Amino acid sequence: MASLAVDALGVIGLVALLGAFIANTAGKLAATSDRYLLLNILGSGILTVYSVLIAAWVFFPLELVWTAVAAWQLYRKRVRPVAGVV
Repeated sequence: MASLAVDALGVIGLVALLGAFIANTAGKLAATSDRYLLLNILGSGILTVYSVLIAAWVFFPLELVWTAVAAWQLYRKRVRPVAGVV
């Protein structure tokens, strides 16, 4: 049962991350939009936890950095806007 819950967690993260990517490449979601950044934070954050739960240590730093970069970009956009950057 725990394995099913862990796999479901991974699928949720995957859907959020790929959904944002597909929407962006299809021109439906700008890479600078809050929704895109939030989907990246949510998806990669969930996949960071998932990688720990399944002990996929090679996968862990990728998702951790992905989460941090997306969160930093959202922070810069919302809290510390940079002149000329949206």
